[in-house]
Amino acid sequence: MAYRLHTLFLALPCALLCACAPEPSAARGVDRPNVVLICLDTVRADHLGIYGYEQAETTPWIDSLARRGTLFLDCSASACWTKPSVPSFLTGTYPLQHGVYRGSARKEGSAFSDVLGEDALTLAEVFQAAGYRTGAFVRNAQLRRGMGFEQGFESYVDKAGDAREIRWRARDWIDSLDGEEPFFLYLHYLDAHWPYPVPDEYATRFAAAEAVADIRSSDWRELRDAVNSGKRKLSDDEHAAVVGLYDGALRYMDDQLALFDRYLEREGLAENTILCIVADHGEEFGEHGKLGHGHGLYEGLLSVPWILYVPGHEPRRVETPVSLIDLFPTLLGSAGIQAPASEGIDRLADPLLQRPIFAEHLDPGRYHRSWRRGRSKMITIVRPERPADRSEASLSDLDVGLRFEARVTPGEGGRLYAQRLRPAHHQESRPPELKGAIESVDSEGIVLLGRVVRITQRTELYGDEDQVQAGLAALRPGLLVKARGPLEGEVLIADKLKLYAEGSELESEVRGVLSRDAAGRFFVGGIG
Repeated sequence: MAYRLHTLFLALPCALLCACAPEPSAARGVDRPNVVLICLDTVRADHLGIYGYEQAETTPWIDSLARRGTLFLDCSASACWTKPSVPSFLTGTYPLQHGVYRGSARKEGSAFSDVLGEDALTLAEVFQAAGYRTGAFVRNAQLRRGMGFEQGFESYVDKAGDAREIRWRARDWIDSLDGEEPFFLYLHYLDAHWPYPVPDEYATRFAAAEAVADIRSSDWRELRDAVNSGKRKLSDDEHAAVVGLYDGALRYMDDQLALFDRYLEREGLAENTILCIVADHGEEFGEHGKLGHGHGLYEGLLSVPWILYVPGHEPRRVETPVSLIDLFPTLLGSAGIQAPASEGIDRLADPLLQRPIFAEHLDPGRYHRSWRRGRSKMITIVRPERPADRSEASLSDLDVGLRFEARVTPGEGGRLYAQRLRPAHHQESRPPELKGAIESVDSEGIVLLGRVVRITQRTELYGDEDQVQAGLAALRPGLLVKARGPLEGEVLIADKLKLYAEGSELESEVRGVLSRDAAGRFFVGGIG
């Protein structure tokens, strides 16, 4: 099924190139510049002052850098979330080439997560081959070590903390170098990612403290999921609080970057350091009925900032639509390094060259792609053909490793039978969940869907205000609840327990990662 926006254009993007590339040549010149690449995770361009945002002063330092450098006014990411987007700008290739589409936010032992292959050629590898010292400090579970993004980095720290801690780690790393060789440094900030965990002084800088407290005190995943599933809509005050939190996160990162820039100046590095600022994707605040990102190819999710400051270059504003895959040859070219073949265009050498802008997104069971030229854009959504007769569908086709939700009914011997099985709306990592009516209660917990759910002092109760206020005394047979937490054998240890109001209607469900044992039996979240 295809959905079209505006008109379809005829021109096609440049031919897709082979991922293999010649060895990069050494940089020209004696005093080669240092290069710092900064990715502001989840930052949409239209919330930066330099891109016309007037509701709050979010990015004064970035704005000043843009006025001194090259500002790309119309830049698009190649995907709407981190896992496929970052390898695109690190390699100059589209997701369909580097093959990284899916990811789990789990740590080691993830059920599913695409890995950037060793045959990929990254920016860090090219800089390293050109004699650069290479370091990265990142904060995003999708970029953790072992996912292939560390290729070419002699130092790669994947749990680097917030913007302030990343600034200090970057300073310490630079101070540890002998200064005889130039460096390439990659910093990836997560502070503007939902639920925007920034210091209180920034959280309330552009939003009322009471409204922010309400947003922060709720189960943010529950709130986001409820909005994204259409079950509720943010009030005007809630919307203002979410946007204010986001803008405060931008200001927090901007202030930390300003301090990092002062450090470069004090150390005498600023005059010979290239600074490049991008975002991997944008964010939505209710547009198209959604919060967050990773759900489509709309402009709020793809339109990102790109600012490139090269000492000695004249300031410039580029209006030509560009793609983040252009960063690969452009950043190398700015340092005087011959870029290997890629899909990208060196935008310092060819700032006016026009070509269609392409982006992709892969959902469970759906593939999205968008093509844009100027103000004309087409989005298509491709679904695989399904058998007309459900009896023809094979259980072997189920995506083991994805998170599923199963509507269940109890059977003999405590076994649960799935009446409906479908991929969960959101695929981020969570412990298993049980939802239904309490069957019995004892001093240590409850029985739910035939499973023991252990309640501990650390179990968080939330949901209906009256039930939560009553605390554990509210737990009784028949009460509708949802328990979430890890399995220990056959027992679920509840991290969270949601209590529903009297009179609520609820289907019994199990949610978790789909697995299959040697006998061919399927389990959802380890529960069969």
